[in-house]
Amino acid sequence: MSKIGRYSAQRRKVEDLTAAKTITVADCGTHFTIGSADLSHTLPLLSAAGAGWWCRFVVNDETEATTIVSHGSDSANQMVGHVLSYGDGAAPVMVPQAAAGTAFDTLIFTSGVLQGDWVEFWTDGTLWYVEGATRVADGITAA
Repeated sequence: MSKIGRYSAQRRKVEDLTAAKTITVADCGTHFTIGSADLSHTLPLLSAAGAGWWCRFVVNDETEATTIVSHGSDSANQMVGHVLSYGDGAAPVMVPQAAAGTAFDTLIFTSGVLQGDWVEFWTDGTLWYVEGATRVADGITAA
């Protein structure tokens, strides 16, 4: 009896984004590595992605900025949540720094982020929920 499936049961899908990408429903569960080029990536349409869809962006190259935007057909400001920003050992700051509950539709990894900084997006089919962390003050911003 073969046990070939066991070693890959927890294997993650990983894709290095070196060109702008419109992320698809089939990309659910992917860890995207970013930062080698100044690019913008578009999340799938919320209604098409559906409840439970998720992906993660992780900085593997600190060279360039990366922008993540909502699908153009989604309503404005459909992202909620926060990124913890730890600047030079200071107390963590939440981004965006607007009033609690303020939604946004763009997340920007600045060119100052460090390898390992990350943001995860998941949806209930209505909103994008955002959580992440950066070791650089204002390394990840929202608009």
